[in-house]
Amino acid sequence: MNNDLLRKYIREFISDSKNNPEKFNEDWKERSDLISYYQSFTKDKMLRKSEEDIFEYISKLWAMLIWGNKHYVVDKLIESNGLPHFKKLLIELVWGKEDIVERWNNFRSHIEPVAKYIAECA
Repeated sequence: MNNDLLRKYIREFISDSKNNPEKFNEDWKERSDLISYYQSFTKDKMLRKSEEDIFEYISKLWAMLIWGNKHYVVDKLIESNGLPHFKKLLIELVWGKEDIVERWNNFRSHIEPVAKYIAECA
């Protein structure tokens, strides 16, 4: 890791937070709310979730910010993989005991990829 570069970005972050404290506080609250939201889930709670609940769970993820029509992506994921299968793999990814790399690779290899949906949206 480049420690000098890291220190540079930390200094910039501190400076930005002092120059615009309202934005910093709003961003911090948003992150705190998301942490609370995701930490409120359990395996059992996830198993009981409907398609709309899964949409809400996934649509709040940072990676989903690029999607204008988040419902399209989530609907395609569920349609292509089936809700029970998708939830099972999501539960293994989030709450599994294996190393996170193994869990992520398992999830990616057993879930119909979203990449083809990107091409459909273009």
